[in-house]
Amino acid sequence: MKEKYIVIANNYSLWKYLFSDIEKVGGDIFIYPLDDEDGRRKRFFYKFCCNKLCKKILNPLWDKYIIRKHLSDRKTKYKVLFLSPILPSLNHCFFNEIKKYNTNLGLLFEDSVSCLPETYMDRVNKMLNHFPKDKIFTYDLEDKQKYNWKISYQYYSKIMTEKPEIVYDAFLCLYNKGRAEKAVQIYDSLCEIGCNCLFYISGVDGEFVDSHKRDGIVYNQILTYKEIIKFTGKSRVIIELCQKNQHGHTLRAIEAIVYNKKLVTDNANITEFPYFNENYMKIIRNASDINIIDSSFLKTDLLQAEYHCDDDEFSPIRFMEKL
Repeated sequence: MKEKYIVIANNYSLWKYLFSDIEKVGGDIFIYPLDDEDGRRKRFFYKFCCNKLCKKILNPLWDKYIIRKHLSDRKTKYKVLFLSPILPSLNHCFFNEIKKYNTNLGLLFEDSVSCLPETYMDRVNKMLNHFPKDKIFTYDLEDKQKYNWKISYQYYSKIMTEKPEIVYDAFLCLYNKGRAEKAVQIYDSLCEIGCNCLFYISGVDGEFVDSHKRDGIVYNQILTYKEIIKFTGKSRVIIELCQKNQHGHTLRAIEAIVYNKKLVTDNANITEFPYFNENYMKIIRNASDINIIDSSFLKTDLLQAEYHCDDDEFSPIRFMEKL
């Protein structure tokens, strides 16, 4: 029987990059409820079915319609991966409808639960019953232990194949969430030892910007993920600062391996990452720890494929094959 891979996500552009390998093998990234590229007729039908007055009655009609658009062949076996950010938008009717097809369902938590709003798990807890116990995945070791989920790191599609010329020693891109002050301190520490840095920091107010102006820091300019990877390619070292309560391994660690870059991170749990390499990944607690790192680490390039991983090591295709 023919198989087809489906990823169901919300309309956040990052997913189309991370899971683009799925489309390369004839799969589908299913954006719910609407994609930016959807036409006027489809948007009208959505508004008609999901208006507040009769949403409870007509919303199942929309779910049935959009599921049939993506799972149209009754003779195909579908492996369907849900990404956790979409769960609050779904209801039991959606799952009951999609189960009418020949489907294997899986769920991947894209965030550490501790970083999600306190009410998140209360809202989606009943939805978890639609997934087999062994088909709920996380990249966070604490969530694995707490909820008895499975670990997976295979959710990254390589989007940069060329090797651009190195321009920067260190690159960082983050949204504040309490990390901006620390980011500026690290920038200053790197500049003091002669590093050429490019930092993008968003989510800060005008007062912070005025008091923390630096030549190599760009404030409140949101980069697309493709732009982030462009600057990553031009840099020797990726700087990673985790959110409070972040215990999982973020995209920055995977990017370092996929694009053969060094990593400086404040995530102490990086040592539990199966692909951790102490020669190319350094842990810091604060800005002063930059001085402990040998300057050659920050100033020299890695050889090609220094991490010795397969090109498709993190590809979501591997993930879907075992779903």
